[in-house]
Amino acid sequence: MEERIPIYAITVQNEPHFEPTDYPGMRLDPSQRARLVRRYLGPMMGPSTRILEWDHNWDEPNSPLAVLADSEARRFVSGVAWHCYGGDVSAQSLVHDRYPDKDAYITECSGGDWAPKFADNLMWMVRTLIIGGTRNWARGVILWNLALDEHHGPHTGGCGNCRGVVTIKDDGTIVRNEEYYALAHVSRFVPPGARRIGSSSGVEGLESVAFGHASADFLVYTLVVVNTNATAKEFAVRMHDRAFRYTLPAGAVATFQW
Repeated sequence: MEERIPIYAITVQNEPHFEPTDYPGMRLDPSQRARLVRRYLGPMMGPSTRILEWDHNWDEPNSPLAVLADSEARRFVSGVAWHCYGGDVSAQSLVHDRYPDKDAYITECSGGDWAPKFADNLMWMVRTLIIGGTRNWARGVILWNLALDEHHGPHTGGCGNCRGVVTIKDDGTIVRNEEYYALAHVSRFVPPGARRIGSSSGVEGLESVAFGHASADFLVYTLVVVNTNATAKEFAVRMHDRAFRYTLPAGAVATFQW
């Protein structure tokens, strides 16, 4: 409070269906979360701080749906937060289709020693989180952790081999990891307030997402494309009566802006 740091949104608990053994947490089933929001958290929070439901994986969409089915709790819930460690990103659309007035956010995903190949990780992050996440209604994508040292710390429990977006080595050197570059393909070109716009995707293994935003006296369009094929692919991008062609190497990601 003394630092006057605004809090945009909170969740009831991180990963409420996971019962950790070495850091604080407990299981909270949908009925418990709905009661907590309905009777306590919702009435207590001011209108400037949003409450996001779930904050767990894509593999249990019925859990946030159960909370949103509670009409009293639902009026306090602004959206649903998702993690990437189980299920498919399309779960976000399943919930959105039922409750289109509720936002979606990807609030946690981490790389780690279990996935050591830079190229594979970059492709997965962009295809699944950046493209898949936003095409399935996510208003934002947050990776975890932002920065770790070269010993995967500091931490007081939980994941012991997770990778930060950047690694800060003992000598102060900063290493930008694949997660950094996955985020950079949109964060550098898609400003706050930009909107996802309609575009085709999944054509011959080319996954993509497009955004538009106003800048000065004109509109700016951004297209992110990942080639999931084992070979290079040439493709054309067409908008209205103008078009351009590009050849994207296998497994590569490119951002176009005009």
